Amino acid sequence: MTTKAKGTSVRQKLISLSVEIGVPFQNLETAFILERLVARLTADAELQKHLVFKGGFVGLKVYNSARYTVDVDALVVQADVESILKRAKRCAETDLEDGVWFRFENQVDLATQGEYGGIRQSYRSGIGEVLKNLNKAQVVHFDLGIGDPVTPGPMSTETASLIIPDSNLSWLVYPVETIIAEKMHALISHGDINSRSKDVYDLALLLPKADAEILVQALRCCFEFRQTKLPNSFTTILTSMDTKSLERGWISATTSVPDKPVFPDTFETIVSLINKLESSFR
Repeated sequence: MTTKAKGTSVRQKLISLSVEIGVPFQNLETAFILERLVARLTADAELQKHLVFKGGFVGLKVYNSARYTVDVDALVVQADVESILKRAKRCAETDLEDGVWFRFENQVDLATQGEYGGIRQSYRSGIGEVLKNLNKAQVVHFDLGIGDPVTPGPMSTETASLIIPDSNLSWLVYPVETIIAEKMHALISHGDINSRSKDVYDLALLLPKADAEILVQALRCCFEFRQTKLPNSFTTILTSMDTKSLERGWISATTSVPDKPVFPDTFETIVSLINKLESSFR
């Protein structure tokens, strides 16, 4: 089958799935492209062993989130970062004959972008034939974190492909407690100027899935590693927080979510869930 024919086949399958499950084609197309990026990274034995995936794509594929993303996030563990980045670039541009292609564009230090830290690789990507003008191709990101603790440890899981039979992703992912801990750190450390509205949506979804004792450990490890004092009461901080910045970004953060929840109710849900967890801590 030619590259063009493969692309046509993939798009038809995604269109059919879009109609079947009621998700916009563009969201599924991006999710499939990200899936195939992860497939390329995990097809390499070294990368599969040293990358622990996290972020919105893990939320979507592993924790049943309805929020779509254009990023693949991972943590590098027990490996040389530069070596992993070079290997990732090489593997991402490999042809797996799945109708998807990637072309490396650039690499930046996320510490200069207002994030906690890490490295971002940007790729132009698409389905079917490689575009002659890459500037017209979709951009996806591979964000690599460094050093963060994973509590109680990376979780090995298999996830089915969107449309390719018998093509499961076998990958290491963050346990839900570590995802929550990092998002809680971001929420607390950014304070009233926080614009990471996606974290509010994610926390409301993920908190009910957490084990309270493991979450306490994850919070302690995360805050200690990031040299931030662990609050005596998350509930007190959240209830006194000025949420105007978070609320301004809410529509954008939940664009892909059907039956969008309203911000005040979602934030109140987080406060209530945290309060219950803190009560059990005490």
